[in-house]
Amino acid sequence: RLNSKSVVILSPNRVFGDYISILGDCFQMVDGREGLDEQEVAAYYPDARTARLMRSYRSTYEVVELARRIKPICGLEAVARHGEEPLIAACRDTRDVLDQVGRLIERFQAGEGKTLGILHKSDELAQRYAELLALDHEVHFVGRDSVTFSEGVTVASVKMAKGLEFDEVIVLDVDSRQYATAADRNLLYVAVTRAMHRLSLLYRGEPAEFLAR
Repeated sequence: RLNSKSVVILSPNRVFGDYISILGDCFQMVDGREGLDEQEVAAYYPDARTARLMRSYRSTYEVVELARRIKPICGLEAVARHGEEPLIAACRDTRDVLDQVGRLIERFQAGEGKTLGILHKSDELAQRYAELLALDHEVHFVGRDSVTFSEGVTVASVKMAKGLEFDEVIVLDVDSRQYATAADRNLLYVAVTRAMHRLSLLYRGEPAEFLAR
């Protein structure tokens, strides 16, 4: 198991013969590439058979609809499990970001959710935000050297959060400077699809164009 959305299973010959099964979301690329579709992957394997599993059971309808807006070609279909509309809110400066995140943390702690992920595009800025938030809240930072994942409030980069899921997600600095390229679009798609029930996106300046309706 590589993560919850990218799995390679080697089938024992005595049960399945000489086949392997590859399961993954071709659009969850975090290494700068734009993504592959299943036919491009299948081209590497002679006589490969493909099937598209397009329905999302992880996230609410509203979260999936935002993911479809960010990455229109992903082809996601949402189950009819409704929740809150994602919050997309402007922040004046870093202090305002911290204040708004603090209020969202307090709301999370007063609710029934077990996991809240606070995500940033940058590894370095994710760690810096974790340090600042830790002054007033109990948070866990997940970085390259982390070996455990805890319930509660987790701060991480989008790359480190790939494969994880949270009851609630806050994505920081979703502005036109941080998210401008095709690779950035993939990162934002990965970030929002970490959320199962509730999603908030905060930005300074102009929001990323990928959020436009």
